[in-house]
Amino acid sequence: MIQIATHSGSFHADDVFSIAAFQLLLGKENINVIRTRDEEVIAGADYVVDIGGVYDHDAKRYDHHQNGAPVRENGIPYAGFGLMWKHYGEDICGSAEVAEKIEEKLCWPIDLADNAQKIWETGIYDIRPFEFDGVLKAWQAEPSLGEDPDEHFMLAVDIARAYLERLIIKQTIKVEQKKKADEANSIKSEFLA
Repeated sequence: MIQIATHSGSFHADDVFSIAAFQLLLGKENINVIRTRDEEVIAGADYVVDIGGVYDHDAKRYDHHQNGAPVRENGIPYAGFGLMWKHYGEDICGSAEVAEKIEEKLCWPIDLADNAQKIWETGIYDIRPFEFDGVLKAWQAEPSLGEDPDEHFMLAVDIARAYLERLIIKQTIKVEQKKKADEANSIKSEFLA
């Protein structure tokens, strides 16, 4: 069983989507998720995301909570999800082009939000946009109901995984349609030339 460690306590879209993506990469049935802050347990995990203060792909460590944390060329700082996606997105999607589209549509906003970067301005009603992080927070365990935090984290992961699977399907179709359109336009241009 592959051990993947992430932090315990409250969760955000960053760690939830990281685990969902690892489930798609490695197979949900092959993974044991450990939510902890115990450094010994973290050190023994096969993969670590969003905890541990280390970003090292060779060691399979994907955290952004350290001085000198990585930033994309476009200035968007990485969070754990973006770091793991950088290395595994293409394998998960089966296409570099699809992985890049998901990077832009999903990783960028999640990573920005996790790094407390404002990505929107309020409109005329002064209402915040409805963000995916807000959806997932509905699954935070409620202590007054005796709910298990780890169980609720995994419920949020199930939602994120289903969304990510669907997004991959939709983006794959869009990429294929664009290729077909480009080919048709190329043939048309050759014919008219």
